[in-house]
Amino acid sequence: MTGIKVIWIIGVTLALAALPELAVACEHCYGAGGGNEITRGIGIAMGALIFVTSVIGVGTFAFFRKMTVRARLLEGGQFEVTEYGELIER
Repeated sequence: MTGIKVIWIIGVTLALAALPELAVACEHCYGAGGGNEITRGIGIAMGALIFVTSVIGVGTFAFFRKMTVRARLLEGGQFEVTEYGELIER
């Protein structure tokens, strides 16, 4: 980083530390507007994003776990793969 950027970042940090009211969140961010439709909508959207991310994460983990198990079985020499990708015993 250049010296000017560092000085600017330090200045902003000191200003926010000296005047904390500049860095305070709005009432909706604190949860005071809980009955508001916008706040409920944001909550539902966040829940949906967390759900989708979790499903994708679990699916990715399950895929790699399955591939690890299949690789170990194939390395053991007791199984082989058919042309359709199925494991069969020798």
